[in-house]
Amino acid sequence: MMKSSKSSKIKSYSAVASSLLMSGFASAQNIQYTDVNPDVILDKTSGPFELDMNNDTGIDMTFEVASFNGNGSSTYMGIPFTFVYNGSQANALPGPSGGVQGQVVGSSSTFGITALNGGDAITSANNFSSQSAALGVKGTVSVPAFNINYNINQGEFLGVSQKFMGMKFSAGASIHYGWVRLSLDTLDPSGLKLIIHDYAYNANPDEQILAGEGSVSGINQVAIENKVTIKPMLDQININVTPDLIGGMVKLISMDGKEVYAVKITDVNTEIILNDRTTGIYQVQTIFDQGQVSKKIYVR
Repeated sequence: MMKSSKSSKIKSYSAVASSLLMSGFASAQNIQYTDVNPDVILDKTSGPFELDMNNDTGIDMTFEVASFNGNGSSTYMGIPFTFVYNGSQANALPGPSGGVQGQVVGSSSTFGITALNGGDAITSANNFSSQSAALGVKGTVSVPAFNINYNINQGEFLGVSQKFMGMKFSAGASIHYGWVRLSLDTLDPSGLKLIIHDYAYNANPDEQILAGEGSVSGINQVAIENKVTIKPMLDQININVTPDLIGGMVKLISMDGKEVYAVKITDVNTEIILNDRTTGIYQVQTIFDQGQVSKKIYVR
């Protein structure tokens, strides 16, 4: 169960809270920035971490990593079987009238939090959920009778470094938009580790903020690997870049080194349809003046 009491926050993170560095950066949008120093690291044995974006003693977002395990039963073609499952899950729970930015994914209509690149807009035009949502889920489901082990890997933040979560929160009767920079480490066999680096919000009500805006590094200083997301889907590839990378190229290279597709990037979102591609492994190359980002994909 998610915990969100203020006493828990003070008890668990008094040392961290005393080291938070708060500094406002003057801009047309009045961006207020906080560097979490040292970074907060959450696992299944620590937390939750309760975030007060504007220091008004209200909880605007709660982060936690929780473990899960259990068992169940089902049938396949009339044959009954049992299964067991276990793993860990990193969650974000908005405060009253708040929300996390994302979209509904999959046939189960589950809301998934979007891992944003620096420069992506966080604004009322986007989709937000007021419910607790998963940043990432990692685990296994085992069916001993059929000798089947199924890996659970869900969530755009799973295994990423320094991506941004978009959010909104209430201050009195006003709504403000902000971002939190996160990393979600999947390498520890004991479970997920969620790292909270820094955050910022627009002090002007109802005005957008760009992911990374107001931070010391700035959007243009973010590593190019953190400005590009290459996401394979069932029959297409979705490529998201920050606005400063528009004008680059994306290419699809077969395993024998042949260029089978190329297109100029004219928007922050680019789609490559794979219906007419031969089954096999391909390399997606995104090429910019600042460098390249590549990813291997499998086309069925």
